[in-house]
Order: sequence, then C-alpha cells, then structure tokens
Amino acid sequence: MKGHLPGSRVPVYLVHCPALYDRPGNPYSDQHGQDHPDNAIRFGVLSKVAAMFGTREGLDGWRADVVHGHDWHCGLASAYLKFGDHSTAASVFTIHNLAHQGVFDGGAMFVTGLGHEHYHPGEFEHFGALNLIMVLSWLMLAISLVTDGQPPLWLPPLF
Repeated sequence: MKGHLPGSRVPVYLVHCPALYDRPGNPYSDQHGQDHPDNAIRFGVLSKVAAMFGTREGLDGWRADVVHGHDWHCGLASAYLKFGDHSTAASVFTIHNLAHQGVFDGGAMFVTGLGHEHYHPGEFEHFGALNLIMVLSWLMLAISLVTDGQPPLWLPPLF
C-alpha cells in the first residue's frame, strides 16, 4: 500500500499482509511477550520488499540508490541485494540493540529463499542456528551503530 507523509509528496509504503502482520502484541512479540514463531518469515518478507526498491526494476516506478536496514529485522535486505541478480543499490546497516540478534533454528534459512549453499559457518550458520546479526557482520563493508557516545564493549579495540 502507498501513502504520503502528511503535508508532503514523500511516499510511504506499507507491506499489507494481514496473515503476517495483523496480530495481537507488537511487531516483534505477542501480547505475552513471546516472539512470534514466524518472525523469520515476517521480517524476511519486509526485507525482500525493501530490497526490491534497490533493484534495476525498482518498485512503483522508483529505484533506491541506498537501502538502509535497522537491526536484524531488516538485515536480510542487504543479503537479498548482495545475492540478487538485478541489484543496483548499496546497503547500509545500523545496529541499535545487539541483545536482539535474530537467531532462528537453522531451518529458517530455507524460508529466506537465499539458497542452502549459503548456510555454513562462513555465512549464515552460527553454532547450528541462523543468526542474522552474524550474517551482516560478514556481509557489510561498513556498519553504523547507535550508542551513547562510548564504543560498545563488544567492539574490537581497533575501532
């Protein structure tokens, strides 16, 4: 679905799929605080749509130069751009909260549509699970961080 920011011509897009997104709770978990069991699919679809804006064809007559994903929820957008045949956009990834890494059973890799050849320790597999933050740590040339001005404790001293 397409709309516009109030008082402007800036477009805003909404992925309208009630089966994935119209449910109790918040975008990440149900009303009891438990992660939605299909979060890999839900955020995979969101990431795929975002990545489609960064392809040669674009979406809705528009093509992005840069696709910016925040945290693991949109991290797959960068993977779709990297492995896509028609990708033209660069990607940027910002980590806001490393406590949430998008860790799923290894079987979740197969719902991404990226191919089983990428499920190994050098890419998507991390200690027997799909870990989307780990994917982005090797996939991205640069990652931006949201901090309180101090380097995160997990960041190597080189940075």
